[in-house]
Amino acid sequence: MTRQRMYILTAFSALLFLFLNWAFADGMFKLGHLFSMKIGSGETATNYFTNMTIFTYLFLALIIVAGVVQAQRIPESGVDIAPVTTKTEGQTEDPKSWRLLLGNVYFAVLWLPLRFFIGYEWLTAGEHKVRSSAWMDGGTALKGFWKGATAIPEGAVASRAGTYDWYHNLLTYMLNNEWYTW
Repeated sequence: MTRQRMYILTAFSALLFLFLNWAFADGMFKLGHLFSMKIGSGETATNYFTNMTIFTYLFLALIIVAGVVQAQRIPESGVDIAPVTTKTEGQTEDPKSWRLLLGNVYFAVLWLPLRFFIGYEWLTAGEHKVRSSAWMDGGTALKGFWKGATAIPEGAVASRAGTYDWYHNLLTYMLNNEWYTW
């Protein structure tokens, strides 16, 4: 691995992060309307970048900084990144490409955009629960979920949503003690 290759990997990682945000986070192919814009309509490609959150810019900057710092630590002569083969009897070896991708610190910059994207999407997926009065003021949404999970349908003996008795008992206990209120 050379510094030049590390810079290329960093650029690829930054583009991968932008692609993930473009394709999935902001709606499937949000930039599609840019290609079908009428000339003179006043809209530009910068509209996409002004709609991105500050976290997107922060994560993009962190990816670039991490890649540049990692590239600066590589000696001028480069570093051999060939995966080391350690044979253990009775154990199968992973393919070399897989060991190179997952077992090499220099390729960590490729995983950084995926980690940032998935982590941010995971956090924002539950953000509405913190902002919603149904979840925070009185817990009516949580109460409704617990009631539905502990309800036994008509004519069914053991086919309730909470199949495990301990789970059903836990939800019933929390429901009876009104733990859905904050």
